[in-house]
Amino acid sequence: MQYRLYKRRWIGLVALVMLNLAAAMNWLWFSPIANSTVAQWNLTYDNVNWLANSVNLIYLPVSLAVPISVETFGLQPTCAFGAFMTLASAWVRYGAAKGSTNATTTFAVFMLSSVLNGIGQPIFQVLAPKYSERWFDLRERTTATMLIAVSNPIGGALAQLIAPAVGTNDVAFSILILAIITSALTIPAAFFVLERPPTPPTFSASTESPGMFETLRDVFFPGSGRPGKFVMTRRQRIDFVILTLEFGNLVGAFTAMSILLNQYMIPYGYSADVAGFVGAAFLLSGIVAACVTAPIYDRYLTHHLAISARFFVSALGIIYLTLIWGIRGDGLGGIYAQFVLIGICSFILLPVALELGCEVSRNAETSSAIFWCSANLFSVIYILVEGALRASADANPPLNMHRAIIFQAIVVLVLCAAVFGLEGRQARREMDKEKAEEAGGEHPVEEHGLVSATGESVHGGSVNEATSTKVE
Repeated sequence: MQYRLYKRRWIGLVALVMLNLAAAMNWLWFSPIANSTVAQWNLTYDNVNWLANSVNLIYLPVSLAVPISVETFGLQPTCAFGAFMTLASAWVRYGAAKGSTNATTTFAVFMLSSVLNGIGQPIFQVLAPKYSERWFDLRERTTATMLIAVSNPIGGALAQLIAPAVGTNDVAFSILILAIITSALTIPAAFFVLERPPTPPTFSASTESPGMFETLRDVFFPGSGRPGKFVMTRRQRIDFVILTLEFGNLVGAFTAMSILLNQYMIPYGYSADVAGFVGAAFLLSGIVAACVTAPIYDRYLTHHLAISARFFVSALGIIYLTLIWGIRGDGLGGIYAQFVLIGICSFILLPVALELGCEVSRNAETSSAIFWCSANLFSVIYILVEGALRASADANPPLNMHRAIIFQAIVVLVLCAAVFGLEGRQARREMDKEKAEEAGGEHPVEEHGLVSATGESVHGGSVNEATSTKVE
């Protein structure tokens, strides 16, 4: 078997980015216009929070079902189903906004649309490392995972910018704009996430991952796996638990801040537009940092993922602690600085953590599913607890979130300490590199022409057989 790269891998990557953008915009659309939504339909802030939080709850079972769906139906049909759910979510929400003036009915249908979005969104996020493993080689896997992973927060940033611009006075009109954008993103992308290349780019891409339950049994009941299958060592099982805890903790805190940012800042006299700008800076700075650093990790820091995780997790714990004193009425410059730093560290960590999970478990889809399930569980906990810690209407300032920020900072800092127990040996990468070197080459050949279904190149896409990598 030859290892090859195909140009078409970028088509599927762009399609997954588009699907993630649509899902994230539907998820966080109400957060930057919470005040207008509350006023237009006579809802409460907790109602608006639940429109986002319900997605996190639905995410928990659906994320764990994604590896099973991929194993049963395939990657392409699973993505097409997720695209349909996201599209239905947007138009059901618009129907509720235009078709009902009753607050209870409107909120109920809004919740239904959030449930539909909660079914679609996990699919696109969970499959990022799996798609990277199937289609990209060692020089590109972290970058591909990063591009898909950060597209979801990019969608959140777009929601922070677009929703206040079009929906402050008429939320129903903003939902129509969202539905149109969702249609433009999901319909063309739904069927372009291709199943697998004719010839794999690496050894790990040529092997089938064990089932999700088999991997979970290996983690929690060592020694019970089938003979001949990959079995995690004790050290790898500890690393997997640490990574799951850290990923869930930090992504959960990040998500809670994205959803509650308006409620953090507005009590101190900041407008919804200012909070939206802080949220956009928070997300976009991290996206830029991830885009810059992921190729560097692929080419130069490829063996230093664990060291990076320890450094950036520690930094995040300290920065979250400083938020206790940072969010105040006369500190906009400091608020920008703190949120930008959190965004940068979080986004650099995102693909690093996802790739480390694949490395220690040798199971891309299951490790990603468990990580994202953990993240959404922490998100639900953070949002519910922080909402309950909101100050009363007669506090100074009214309805402030100071106690919530203290809770968040302490929990994040305490759980971040576990990262110092991480070893993070990159077992999958070591195996891929070893197999490639045994076959006489380190990198696969890239096809430059069209490729037939059997993997043979046509119309000028010849392959230099002497330099292609073969599996013995």
